[in-house]
Amino acid sequence: MTTRPQGSGKASGAAAFPGRVVAYTAVLAGLVAVLAAVGAAIGPPVGIPWASLVFFLGLLTAAEYLIVRVHLRNQVLAITLFEAALAPLLFSSPTVAVVAVVLVAETITGFLRRNHPVKHAFNVAQFTSAAAVGSIVFQLLRDGAAASPGNLFALAVAMTGVAAVNIVTLSTVMCLADGAPFVGVLRKLAPAMLFGWTVNTAFGVLFAASYSLSRWTVGLFCIPMVLLYTAYKGHATALADRARLAGMHRATRALASPVDPRDAIPQFLLAVRDCFDAAEAELALREGDVRVVHSIRGTEGAYRMTNERWGNDPFAATLFATRQGTIVRTGDDGVAARWLRATGRRSCIAAPLVEGDQPLGVLRVYDCSGPEGFEQGGLAVLEALAVEATRAMVKSELLETILAERRKLSEIVGRTSDGILTLSADGAVQTWNTALERLTGYAAAEMLGSSQLTDLLIRDT
Repeated sequence: MTTRPQGSGKASGAAAFPGRVVAYTAVLAGLVAVLAAVGAAIGPPVGIPWASLVFFLGLLTAAEYLIVRVHLRNQVLAITLFEAALAPLLFSSPTVAVVAVVLVAETITGFLRRNHPVKHAFNVAQFTSAAAVGSIVFQLLRDGAAASPGNLFALAVAMTGVAAVNIVTLSTVMCLADGAPFVGVLRKLAPAMLFGWTVNTAFGVLFAASYSLSRWTVGLFCIPMVLLYTAYKGHATALADRARLAGMHRATRALASPVDPRDAIPQFLLAVRDCFDAAEAELALREGDVRVVHSIRGTEGAYRMTNERWGNDPFAATLFATRQGTIVRTGDDGVAARWLRATGRRSCIAAPLVEGDQPLGVLRVYDCSGPEGFEQGGLAVLEALAVEATRAMVKSELLETILAERRKLSEIVGRTSDGILTLSADGAVQTWNTALERLTGYAAAEMLGSSQLTDLLIRDT
């Protein structure tokens, strides 16, 4: 499985690619030329299958369009079937031909997608360097031209080299572009990369073995590639569903822990943010004409609470009008999309908190990571969390009402001229008001917990 950056949510144009990314791309391009020369020098005299190169070019180009896109904070990564399609080319062609075909295929797909020039150049440099490394490794390990077990094992090792170069170059450019920690990026991509390497290597070796028997099998490789793409989508769906359900469980448990659910809002939002792997999670609650905004943002989960005027959020008004959750992206039309662009965010999943006809607030997550195409499942999870948050806020309001009534009752008891006390089930004194202190001469501190009321004598006060 191959990954590549697909752009940034923070900026567009040249501003999205700092100078160090351009310099790194230039270094990779120079490395490709060196690797091609090394491959030509060390490789055995293998003939170039000119007739098959056209099919390989079409196969690699088609593989680039069977994409599973994954959002990773500000980057969008495209996971392709490039390595499976590359395997028979590595097996049958010298390094120079491999580099040339990959370069042309990447150039064509970059122009068709209208990629930014810097992104286009990096994609070309990334994949040609990975293909060159894989070809050199295979040329060093192969023994003859037959599809022997030893040569197929050498091809698997070569594809491991291709995957390693891809992941290292991608992680490096993400560090340079966004300042993300290298180890953190590797940890994030590792599960998908391991799955992709396993499947791509298996099918790639199968493609190469089939090609060695008959070159005409190249035209049939599209069928298993479509099956591979379907498998990737299914794997991504399973991972997304599992992560969402686990996160929803943690968030719900966080709300249920304290007596007053409002005390758990920071922990709840942290669980929601982790559930969606989002850049920010926000809970805006209405308190009269004031909008109290609780938010968790950043990799360290910094909590912030601010007060704003309720009418300043046209996005929330749209949600309350429809009483349904929604997904908004910066490229959409409408009030919510304009509001999103004004705040500098890339995407948002939002759900309203409504009790009867009364709007209570809005739960939102911004710039979520994960596979593209599963946002509706994420919306369903967020709507379920909004329902839980609604119940928790209703419980909190009920608790506040009860406590307020108890405070009022306590004030009445404390100010009355009548002596009032309360007893527990076993006859122990629980409360002893000021008037009773004055009437009996016994202080509340003396009487609380006592059960000997029959022994009391009225003191001379």
